[in-house]
Amino acid sequence: MKRHDHPCRAASAAYHAELTSVRRDLHAHPELAFEESRTSALVVESLKKLGHRDAHAASPRPAWSA
Repeated sequence: MKRHDHPCRAASAAYHAELTSVRRDLHAHPELAFEESRTSALVVESLKKLGHRDAHAASPRPAWSA
């Protein structure tokens, strides 16, 4: 199998437009560290679309913060 014929390349090509859109969206709406509520919601939504039923956003602040 030639390098450019690898199955992963075909699979990643199918998601290229979607991943590019997500990347551009994240860069258009930057968030501060530990305050990534919009980013978290996007990740949870994406995981649920993939069938992960238990996906949920973490608390906005880490447990160790005061």
